[in-house]
Amino acid sequence: MALVKEAEVKKILTAYNGSVDEGSQLNVDEVCAKLAKAGGGLSAAAKEMSYEDIEGAGIPKAVARAISKVWRGDGEKPAKLGPEVQIGGVEGTFEALAFAMGNIGAFGDKPLLKVYEPLGRDDVTGELRKRSGDKPFIAFSDKQTLTVDVEASYGNLQLLKQGVEIGTNTVINGKLTELFRAGELPDLALPICPVHGCHLIGDGEFCKECNFSWSGVSTEVRELAWCHVQNVLAEVPGSQDARLKQILAALSDAKDQYWSSATLELEKLKATGQPIVLVKPVKRPGRSTPSRR
Repeated sequence: MALVKEAEVKKILTAYNGSVDEGSQLNVDEVCAKLAKAGGGLSAAAKEMSYEDIEGAGIPKAVARAISKVWRGDGEKPAKLGPEVQIGGVEGTFEALAFAMGNIGAFGDKPLLKVYEPLGRDDVTGELRKRSGDKPFIAFSDKQTLTVDVEASYGNLQLLKQGVEIGTNTVINGKLTELFRAGELPDLALPICPVHGCHLIGDGEFCKECNFSWSGVSTEVRELAWCHVQNVLAEVPGSQDARLKQILAALSDAKDQYWSSATLELEKLKATGQPIVLVKPVKRPGRSTPSRR
């Protein structure tokens, strides 16, 4: 008995076989025969079959779900794998199934880099370490958000695989850029609120304690605010403290009389060479990645 939408079902089964090792591959004709015997040869019955019914033919759950979607598709439109297996920007039966089944070794270098996240799946990180010989090659287009520059990283990986030593730095778009091993996180320091000392978040440099954006406030005024809190007030005003409101109101002008005492304190610090550091490192969760050599 012929199987309902047999060509599409066989395409999924063949793609699955291409994503696993030989010992885990399915006998496509045998599986199709079992599915037909279970009701997959009748259109009305096939639409009613759950993925558990399909799984009973010896098919992995993720593959059974994909076949179920084919048989329950709208009208005669060929079904596609849905968003639940469209992961990390990689689209398509072969790679989506490989990802879902955990067969990361089936990915090409560029698709693997597209699903790589430094704090993501360990199997992806491990595979990239293996392919790169655990050498630095990952470039970030944004270190703060850990966004990987896929094209640059792919090019670096191809050089490594050809035996080219690329070191720990490269030039991308005319800018010297540090390279990292798979799973290794770049050091990062972000601006802090001069009043509360917490990190300022996002492009707006927002402080959750002040409930205020420090974007556009000059370095000079930030230093005055820091000196005012540390050396004039000698305590940190709370979010409802009237003194905090006074500080925020005076941020637009470094010559404001409000800063007179802070200006003297700032001059003393600069005269003695004591720096005011208005950034601090981000404590990122670590991985078991070797230290830099």
